[in-house]
Amino acid sequence: MAVVGGLDLSRRTNPTNNPRRGSGRTDAELPDLGRWVRRVREHRELSRPEAAGLLNISYELLRKIEYGTAPCTVAVLEQMITTYELNPAQARHRRDLVRAPVPLDPVEELRTRLSDRDHLSTLSSLDERGFIGAYIDPLWSLVHANKRFRSELPGIDYYDDNVSLWFFHQPHRS
Repeated sequence: MAVVGGLDLSRRTNPTNNPRRGSGRTDAELPDLGRWVRRVREHRELSRPEAAGLLNISYELLRKIEYGTAPCTVAVLEQMITTYELNPAQARHRRDLVRAPVPLDPVEELRTRLSDRDHLSTLSSLDERGFIGAYIDPLWSLVHANKRFRSELPGIDYYDDNVSLWFFHQPHRS
């Protein structure tokens, strides 16, 4: 469970207990400003009209920001940070959510680039010495991994070889 400032950010809108390979299996979502704004408001037990009043914005604008149909200005964002009394880490996260996304190369392209003999032999060498080894992209998708790595993360293929999805969707073990 990912908890930030008392908020459970790992909650999914439509959880799936047994995801399978293919479309619609995990409903995992990348964080966005609208969901974050709504969750903070709900965590503070404020109705949308109450929050809009505290933020000095219209109910309709807050609704549009929460649904992602209207952009959030810097002034409104800063007002939210102040009004909701966010700590520095939460404020930074919220500001990051407003920034434009950085385009990343697709995993398939990274796999073709990292398929040279040196990369694969490094993974084999680690395997022979009993170490796990993997090349992972910024979104925690496996580009290449050795056998030991895969044996330590059973079922990762069900999560499209994504380490974070595997980690956060594992059943709790005692």
